Amino acid sequence: IPFKLPVIDGDAPKEFKVGAHGRGVVGRIGNYTDSCYAGELGHVCRAVEKRRREYSSGRHFVRIGLMSLGVEKVAIPTGARRQPVWPKGVIGSIAHSDELALAVVFRSRQGVRGIGVDVEAEGRVSSGLRSLILTDREILHPEMFSRQSIDETLVFSAKESVFKAINPLVGAMIGFREVEIHIDEARSSFAAQFVGPGLSNRLMNEGVGRYTKSQGHIVCMFALGDMKTPND
Repeated sequence: IPFKLPVIDGDAPKEFKVGAHGRGVVGRIGNYTDSCYAGELGHVCRAVEKRRREYSSGRHFVRIGLMSLGVEKVAIPTGARRQPVWPKGVIGSIAHSDELALAVVFRSRQGVRGIGVDVEAEGRVSSGLRSLILTDREILHPEMFSRQSIDETLVFSAKESVFKAINPLVGAMIGFREVEIHIDEARSSFAAQFVGPGLSNRLMNEGVGRYTKSQGHIVCMFALGDMKTPND
C-alpha cells in the first residue's frame, strides 16, 4: 500500500492517501481532550497529561480520517487488550511518538483486512536492545535488511506495525524474536516471516509493508489484503 507522508509545518494535522481507498492523518501531538467522547476519556482520566495528549490526538486524527471516508464521527473506545475498538465497517491503526501522532483508516472490504502503523523517532532504539528485538538470524545476517549495518529503530518499527495488523485478526500475542523482517531498501518495503510457535500468526507471511523516513521519524505501515472468494 503506497503512501507519502506530508510535511508537518505547523500544528494543524494533515491528511494523506493510503493506497486507493485508505486515509491517513498525521500531525503534532496536541491537547484534543475536548473533542473526545466520554467513553474514551474514561480510559485516560487518571493518566498524566502527556498520555492524555497522545491518546486524544490519535482519536481526533482518526475522526478526521473517518470523515474523509464518509463515515460519521463516533467514539473509538479502548478494548481489553488496550487496542482501539473500531466501528462496524471500519479498520484502522493508531500510533504516536513523543512528537507526532498518526492514524490510518479504511472501510472494510476495500482491499485490506488488516492494517498496522507505527512511528518512531530516528535512533530511538539503541544497539543495546538488539538481542531483545532481533532474532539470532537477523543479527548474523544484516543482508536481510539490504545493508551491511542494522537500523534497530527501523526493524523495531516494522515489527510493531506487523503486530498491530495481525493481533486484531488472530488475537494472539507475538514476541519480537518470533518475527523476522526482510527489508527491500530500494523499494522502501519490507516483508515479515513468523518463526515462532502458533500457526495462526503465520498469517503475517502474506502481508506487505512500506516505510518512509521523514522529519526525523520512521513510519512503517503493514497491510494484509482481503481474502478472495471463488466469486470475486
